[in-house]
Amino acid sequence: MKKTHNIARTTRRKVVVMLFAGYASVLAMSDSAPADLFERIVFPAPAMAQSMAEGQGKVISVVPEKGQIVLEHGNIKGFMDAMTMGYKVSSMSLLKGLKPGDEVRFTIDTQKSTIVKIVKVEK
Repeated sequence: MKKTHNIARTTRRKVVVMLFAGYASVLAMSDSAPADLFERIVFPAPAMAQSMAEGQGKVISVVPEKGQIVLEHGNIKGFMDAMTMGYKVSSMSLLKGLKPGDEVRFTIDTQKSTIVKIVKVEK
């Protein structure tokens, strides 16, 4: 099932890239489009200059069987507004000792939306 999901995601990405490339080609031929529009869309700058971001929040639930944690967090600057959301963790060991209600600081890989570091905040 997971392999099928990854294939579908990869296929969707390729379709989106092709659509943008086609749209950029049409715009690049028009007089009203910036001269470098095609290059900016088809050959974008390296993926997010910032691939890691830090946040702080409260543990809502720990789901070890899925390798996930649900956090209620504040704004993660440059990545996400404040919300409650489940995140995958890069290692099951990150979940050790955490329970609902714990205040935590965490580092998230913004490319993968995966928490790579989490530290309990002592009160």
